Amino acid sequence: MNQTFLSDLLGVTLAFLSWTLMTYWLHRLAHIHSHKNPLWRLHRAHHKVPYLSAPTGSIWPKPGQFVLWLGNWRTSLDVIVLMT
Repeated sequence: MNQTFLSDLLGVTLAFLSWTLMTYWLHRLAHIHSHKNPLWRLHRAHHKVPYLSAPTGSIWPKPGQFVLWLGNWRTSLDVIVLMT
């Protein structure tokens, strides 16, 4: 294999692992229940959604909610902040 390819592969792998570790810890920080924690104030909207218990029996969002996956700007912003 080409040394440049291996170097690039290592770089992509390290970037992916770093991103995964960072999003994991941001999510953990978002679970610290405090009115002073802006991540929790944003993330708590995510926990208000009753997963797998939609009145229609479907676990999938309505077609219009795919842009804002959970149906409102707070839960979508939570995903954008914690996952990017």
